[in-house]
This record gives sequence, structure tokens and C-alpha cells, in this order.
Amino acid sequence: GSSSFVVGDYLGKDKMVQVEPCDHVKSLVTEFSNCVQTVKEGGKINMEWSKRSLVTHTIMCAIFESAMRGGVNIELKGESDNEATQYVIEGETFNDIPTR
Repeated sequence: GSSSFVVGDYLGKDKMVQVEPCDHVKSLVTEFSNCVQTVKEGGKINMEWSKRSLVTHTIMCAIFESAMRGGVNIELKGESDNEATQYVIEGETFNDIPTR
């Protein structure tokens, strides 16, 4: 496996992470499985997985909306660097994706 991978946030800011060489997909599946087992045993939920899911969904919605509008730019913005709460499409701001 590789010794690095890229972690991106909802704004598209990428960060290169150096690790011991491994199969990153296998490592993520193992980590997720461990998190599920922890919850099943009464432990705390790792909120990082919820954030990853929401970020992925938000980006996919923006890509879909852009495609539906002929490829226009979609800007994601939020009140902090950790969240995307608004979509800016052709200068208009929306609190939810206004799919045509």
C-alpha cells in the first residue's frame, strides 16, 4: 500500500497525511467496524464518521445541482471552517440545495 493519502474538507482544502504503508481502504473499513463495535458495546459514537458522511452528501448534492444547471459553479459556505450550511449558485444564496 501507499505511505500517504489526501484528506479533504467540505471546502475542498486538501491535506496530505503521511502514514506507515498500508491498504487505506482496508484500514478505513477496519476503523469503521471498530467504531460500530464500540457503539454496540455501549461506548461513545465517533462523530467523525457522521461528519464524513454529511460532507460527502453535501458535495454530491452540489455536483448534481451544477450538472442540472449546465455546469455552473456551486460555492459551499458555512459559519465556520467545519461546516457547509449554504450553497451559493450564480450569486444567489440558498440554505438548502434548490434542485431544479
